[in-house]
Amino acid sequence: MKNKSVSKSELAKHTSADDLWICILGVVYDLSHFDHPGGKEILLSVSGRDATSTFLNFHNKNTVKLLQTSQVIFFFFFFFFF
Repeated sequence: MKNKSVSKSELAKHTSADDLWICILGVVYDLSHFDHPGGKEILLSVSGRDATSTFLNFHNKNTVKLLQTSQVIFFFFFFFFF
């Protein structure tokens, strides 16, 4: 696990298929190489931002644990800087 503060503006830079970050429940995930069962387009639609509400519309809070245990995910503590 890599601990790092990530600003909102830094998160917003990672919106392409090969550089895709999203924030869920205050944790930023690098999902660049994650194969979502619904396809990459789903991840791209929420890339570079807080996707918590979208995530919780389709998944249980405990589902995020699957991301945390994945070998391809790095996560960072996410902080909004105003």
